[in-house]
Amino acid sequence: MTTTVFSQITNPTNNPDMPQEQPLSPLQKQLETRQFIQTYSTENQEVYAAMPLKRCIDTAPSIQEVGRQYGTHIVKAWISALIMNLCEFCGLKVTANSEQMNSVAGIVMKEFGWLNAKELLVFFYRQKTGRYLTFYHTFDGSILLRSLRVFINERMAAARQLEEDRRKEELNRRSSKCVSYDEYRRMLEAGELDHLFTDEELEYFHRPPRNKG
Repeated sequence: MTTTVFSQITNPTNNPDMPQEQPLSPLQKQLETRQFIQTYSTENQEVYAAMPLKRCIDTAPSIQEVGRQYGTHIVKAWISALIMNLCEFCGLKVTANSEQMNSVAGIVMKEFGWLNAKELLVFFYRQKTGRYLTFYHTFDGSILLRSLRVFINERMAAARQLEEDRRKEELNRRSSKCVSYDEYRRMLEAGELDHLFTDEELEYFHRPPRNKG
């Protein structure tokens, strides 16, 4: 099933009824789609999952962006492949059928389209580890979506940590540009800061006004 789903993605001309949402040539569309799948395939789940989640934020195209670029059918097929891979991993007796996968993929696109491709791969990896709600012999789309909401909480926490890291980095950057009081006094006495003051301020610091040389 997974192979069939990927063949539909990498060969979009196999299904002429699929809407072409972007004015890309068939060859360009196929090449870019192949690149997307290679980069964000199930085989790379462990690679991204090994990173701190905050490093996956804003470093990959969002689900919505992929849909706009290649068409919603590409995203649905990609998510369906992730679902099928998860079902196979869990050894479910009753796996997801095409209607279920299409429905779940549509909900993910609508409700969580702001997530990016790396983040979704991390979610599916964590679902495999038993971190969230589990299936009982049969695939249940509602369980997967409820697990995704738990992941969203983790993602938001990672986003807050990323913002805090950036804030600290900016503060450190600004601090590195500051000078000590002794250096400030030296620059003031050497006239290196005269251009920053008015004549009145220069007089206060016992510096000659600019118009007097």
